[in-house]
Amino acid sequence: MTLSEFRALLLSDKVIDIILDTDTYNEIDDQYALAYAMLSKKKINLLSVNAAPFFNSRSSSAAEGMEKSYNEIFNIMKLTDAEMAEQVPVYRGSTRFMTSKTDIVESDACDNIINTVMSRETPVIIVAVGAITNVASAQFLNSRISTSAVVLVAYSVSNISPLIRTIFMFVSLMYCIILTNEARNTLRRSSLFSADKPTKGISRWISLQCKNLIRVVFFSLIPYSFG
Repeated sequence: MTLSEFRALLLSDKVIDIILDTDTYNEIDDQYALAYAMLSKKKINLLSVNAAPFFNSRSSSAAEGMEKSYNEIFNIMKLTDAEMAEQVPVYRGSTRFMTSKTDIVESDACDNIINTVMSRETPVIIVAVGAITNVASAQFLNSRISTSAVVLVAYSVSNISPLIRTIFMFVSLMYCIILTNEARNTLRRSSLFSADKPTKGISRWISLQCKNLIRVVFFSLIPYSFG
């Protein structure tokens, strides 16, 4: 699919089939992405959700990060739409990161990407808002998926100027306003928000959003299309 074809798809009235690949326990923007994707049924058909690995202060290893994300996906989905949560499959992803293009990390999430893309006649949008390991492994295992899928990758941007960080802050606040009340109420009960200190959770979210403009823009514009 070309860029112009992809833009035409977004501008059309068609419902877009997506696979969300996310390290949901890592940062709260991933949780918003999942909740908002579930609540955007007029524009998004959420085929499945893959758990992506992460390794930082919130996990002792990439494997634990993936497992925490896997469990958090179920938590967010049940809070957002319990009925839909029973229908959308969730897959465990990579337990480590790739060290080279030949170092393929096979997983249920990797198999899910290949099987889903190759079995559908219409294009599948793979939205990767975490480590790209699941998607990259699927691509190297079966290069034919690149002809039938569009991969949207959101990289974290940490080394940016104070001015750009300020711009990110305003975009994040605009995004928060756009979110539906259902999504906001769902995320207030998620793992990254503190019940006794809600402002701490909100501040953490805004700080993290400064690093993630790409995924903010994508999920805020999808329901309203590009124009």
